[in-house]
Amino acid sequence: MAFCELGIARIPGDKGGRMRGKLRTDRNERAIRAAVAQNALEGLRTPQTVIDDMRRAGGGEIKPEMVLKNIYRRCGRETLLKPR
Repeated sequence: MAFCELGIARIPGDKGGRMRGKLRTDRNERAIRAAVAQNALEGLRTPQTVIDDMRRAGGGEIKPEMVLKNIYRRCGRETLLKPR
């Protein structure tokens, strides 16, 4: 499969995909900051444990599904789904 089909651009001088990995990490970090900022705009505080899990998922240490499982385990489904 070609790089362009995967949405990955070739970067001149990139040895072993390190620059692509850094770009991906930077993009993931921006997405995490945007999600936390959006929560703040809505008056919600994102716990540090959730931010840490999102960073671990962004770095490939855990799957994104594990972030959600950890949130439900910590908070409980009833707390998250209860009307205010």
